[in-house]
Amino acid sequence: MPEIVPTDKDHEDPELEEIQQREIASRAVLVEHNGPIQAQLLPARGQPLMRTIVLDTTPQLILARDLSRQSVILLADTGSFIVGTSRSSVSDGSAATWPAGLPLPVGHASALWAKASTGTVNLTIISETWAGG
Repeated sequence: MPEIVPTDKDHEDPELEEIQQREIASRAVLVEHNGPIQAQLLPARGQPLMRTIVLDTTPQLILARDLSRQSVILLADTGSFIVGTSRSSVSDGSAATWPAGLPLPVGHASALWAKASTGTVNLTIISETWAGG
């Protein structure tokens, strides 16, 4: 079995990037599976983080890139909003327009930008992070 080379940060709760950068002391071994492989999602860490912000028609960063983020739900209650992964996509209209009252589940760790389609919009952000090891 491959042995992981310890680092000075092994006593801390490592981030995903740190784990992926660790060197393995032995060569990889090809493994072939016969039949299905059971997979299980890790539970989310603690309670979800929730906050409400007010969007206007200027694009703003609502969530920075976060590799520990498992999922996000965005919900506007007062009007539609435009959401994308870059300021430019939200500005130029190439991002998605999402209606009020319909939750938008997001399952990636990229940054998210948003703006109100018109006027102002109350946007609730519910974010969960992956469980620690």
